[in-house]
Amino acid sequence: MARIELELFYDYQCSYSYRAIRWLDALDPAMVQLIARPFAQEQINRDPTATTWRLWEQPLDYQHHEGRARSRSLAAFLATASVELSDAPEVARRFRLAVFEARWTDRRDVSDPTVLIELAAVVGADSASLVETLAGTSPTGADRQLVARARIAADWAAARSDFAIFGVPTLRWGEHAPVYLRLDRLPEPEEGPDLFASIVGLRERFPLVLELKVPARLEAN
Repeated sequence: MARIELELFYDYQCSYSYRAIRWLDALDPAMVQLIARPFAQEQINRDPTATTWRLWEQPLDYQHHEGRARSRSLAAFLATASVELSDAPEVARRFRLAVFEARWTDRRDVSDPTVLIELAAVVGADSASLVETLAGTSPTGADRQLVARARIAADWAAARSDFAIFGVPTLRWGEHAPVYLRLDRLPEPEEGPDLFASIVGLRERFPLVLELKVPARLEAN
């Protein structure tokens, strides 16, 4: 199949996003060019129209709407945007995976800036620039934070303009309607390409299919 430019809307607080990005990231670059874009579930859950509350306008210590401070997305999104601005794409890719790994394997608090700065140093990112960006106290840091916030806002607008994307992970390519996808597990390496080709083929050959949903299995008594 021809190489596909694929947008993946993700949230670090979503385990399904973690599976999706690990699956897609492992595919042959000749098959897919992955563009990862943040999309906060807490924005959808709190104010899906983004008319009275906007994640990208909040301070880092904002109150989560359900009181779950560790579930806040803003710091990780800002850190990712900062790394994307200051470092090579390969470093940004490693940083995204490291944040997901910290959240879902190590169960760390990725709303904590100190955790994000540590992860940036581990993957070889410019952690000094990240410190400045997250603090936002120096002129350079404040400018970089404004740019990072604008990128988060732009990704939200991209997700909610032509289509009302509602959840993560969501895949979008070409002129087709986006696909919301949840994987029961991370595909094995040999399964990944076939799974991708099958999803793309189904979407492109049968655009009339709007939803496929598998009900939960009942537990045996």
